[in-house]
Parts: sequence; C-alpha cells; structure tokens
Amino acid sequence: MLKQKQQGAVLIFSLIMLLLMSLLGVNAMQQNRLQFLMSSNAQLQTDTLVQAENILEMAEAFIPLQREETGDGVAAGTCKKDADGRFTPFVPQDITASLSLSDSVKAQTTARVLSCDCLATGSTCVDSFTACLAEIYTIQVKFQGEDNAERTVESKYAVQCVQ
Repeated sequence: MLKQKQQGAVLIFSLIMLLLMSLLGVNAMQQNRLQFLMSSNAQLQTDTLVQAENILEMAEAFIPLQREETGDGVAAGTCKKDADGRFTPFVPQDITASLSLSDSVKAQTTARVLSCDCLATGSTCVDSFTACLAEIYTIQVKFQGEDNAERTVESKYAVQCVQ
C-alpha cells in the first residue's frame, strides 16, 4: 500500500464555501429584519395618520355646535352674536378637552382652531363683525402615536352664517 500525501485542498475549499454560505445567510436575515422594520414603520405612520384624521373630523363637527344659536328665537345655523348684534368668534382656541376622546388619546392629541376668516367682508374673525356670509376656520390636529410617530393635519372648515 502506498501512502498518499494529502494537501487538504478539499478541506480548505469546504471551509471557504461554508464561510460564504454563512455570510449570505446573515446578510439575508439582516435584509429581512430591515424590511420588517420599514413595513412596521409604514403601518405605524398610517395608523397615526388615520387617528389624526378621525380627530380632525371630530373637531370639524365641534365648530358648528359652538357657533349655532339655540335660543332667543334665532334660527339654528345663525352664528352667535353678542348683545350688540356682532358675531363672536372663538379663536384661537384649544378644543382638545371638548372632544369626545379617551384619556389616553387626549394625552397624545392637540386640537386647535388656529384662525377664522369671514367670507364676504374679508376681515378676520378675531375682531367682531356684523356682516358675514360664512366663517372659514383653520383647524389643526397634532397626534403623537406609538413610538413617537407624530402627524399634523390641517383643514379649512366653513360655517354659514344666516343674516
């Protein structure tokens, strides 16, 4: 029997292939983790936006309730007036506490009526005015969701004033 001197080439080739396969596997796991984090973040941002939009709808529904006159024989839909017959806007105002939100959502939310413009006279609603066809309110909602995902949405909302 002849003894052959082995060089170990197959062993070295196998170890190199094992190393390459391991690197490819680790790389694939890292890419999958990154894709998972990106899709989770996109879902979180979407959920936060939906929540902010829902709160904005609640804020828009709140404004007419504050503006409509309910007594003194004035028709519903008429903007509130003071004793001198001048319209009395309520801006700027934080309306977060006035909305029907759970305590945990209220803690994450800021809903504000930022401004009011009077259609027809061109004046702002901050000063009292006597002639206004409609008030246009700018509403802003900031909502901070999970993992500090924050969304700010703004809307213009018009309330018709009956003269």
